Amino acid sequence: MSTSFTPQRWVSSTVLGAILGVLLSATLPWATSASALDQDQVLVLVGERPITMTDLETAIGSSTFSVQFPAMDPNDQAALRGDILKRLVAGQLLLLEAERRGLDNDPAYLTQMSAYKRGILYRAYMDKLRADIRIPEAKLAELAETLKDQPEALEPAQNAYISAQYRVLRALALENLKTRYHLVMHDDRLKIGAASDTVLAQADNLNLRLSDILGEDALKTSDDEHVLRDRLFNAVELELVVRAAEAEALDVSAILAAFRAERLPALLLEHMDSEWVTDDILQAYFKNHPGIGYVPEVRHVAQIVVATADEAEALHKRILAGESLYVLAGEHSIDPIGRQNKGDMGWVKEGSGMAEIETAIKDLKDGELSPVIKTAHGYHLVAIYGRSKSQQRPFEVIKDRLHQQIFQENLIMFVNQLSTQFTVDWKLPMAQNNDK
Repeated sequence: MSTSFTPQRWVSSTVLGAILGVLLSATLPWATSASALDQDQVLVLVGERPITMTDLETAIGSSTFSVQFPAMDPNDQAALRGDILKRLVAGQLLLLEAERRGLDNDPAYLTQMSAYKRGILYRAYMDKLRADIRIPEAKLAELAETLKDQPEALEPAQNAYISAQYRVLRALALENLKTRYHLVMHDDRLKIGAASDTVLAQADNLNLRLSDILGEDALKTSDDEHVLRDRLFNAVELELVVRAAEAEALDVSAILAAFRAERLPALLLEHMDSEWVTDDILQAYFKNHPGIGYVPEVRHVAQIVVATADEAEALHKRILAGESLYVLAGEHSIDPIGRQNKGDMGWVKEGSGMAEIETAIKDLKDGELSPVIKTAHGYHLVAIYGRSKSQQRPFEVIKDRLHQQIFQENLIMFVNQLSTQFTVDWKLPMAQNNDK
């Protein structure tokens, strides 16, 4: 069993992390080697809260770059450290602002924190049960002898033994908890027409009602009975295990602190999102930024590149007379890739080519050969043999994209504002002699 949460608006943790990576845009004067820094070295003070080298290395270790990081060029490592450090600073600024606004007392947040804590306590209790399992020496010897010709199967066999023992131990533990807390089940009351306040399970200081499982809806079909019975037993199990974990004083404070540090900034941004992005703001932004919905034309382009204007003019005449541009490109083009592909440049997005070529082919019809075009790379002859027309997407189609764009623009300004509201004191060794 586990408990998780999903932010109510589109500001997910993944989106938040990606956006925070572009904040606080000043380049950090970071050394290409961090080996000289102690793990307790304070890199930044945000308000009174330090971000240490350990915090940074932990963040790098949990990032998508963790596997590639050791093999990166030192300069790339330094750039990544700086980017992730900026992200940590931005997250800390948002956390401070969330606390200043009292969001850690927000009823929705407290409900989420309570549910998350219960899920973590359940997991911690079950993990402790599993960790206490030891394979007897005799069983280890038996497995080693049985699998002496298959050494690679020994570890999976040991894990399978532990899993089997865990299932037995878990069942026994749950039975003991039911006895300890004097559990009495009333699942026979799960019937169509049962009132929402119907008590389904009782234990010490516990009355679990139908509304706790179903909400305020009524039980309407027999299928619901089977589904709700499973949910009832899961809820009872969670309650008993959480009580046992609390009785054993299992410490989950570090996990809860990490959840708090992630959830409060996200909750703050959900509040800000409601202020920054309204339907009127979206409509106005769309009107003032018509290019945001523009999908450029994509063209199937072929070309020949030669070294002189005279050669280009001669080839131009030959193509107009009926010879194949592809054949001639394979014989004459000085562009190695173009020559290898016989002039076929594939599908090219409007605006992605050199300015001189873009201008010359802007009004070119399909199958029509361009005049000779001079660029720094030579003299070009270009033809378009197919295209996907440009289009202007309507407001409803790009509404989510507009939302994200407006949100990101506001977020950048918001975090930079917070960096002046709360003191950000950079302690990087190479930052001491630079403007902050």
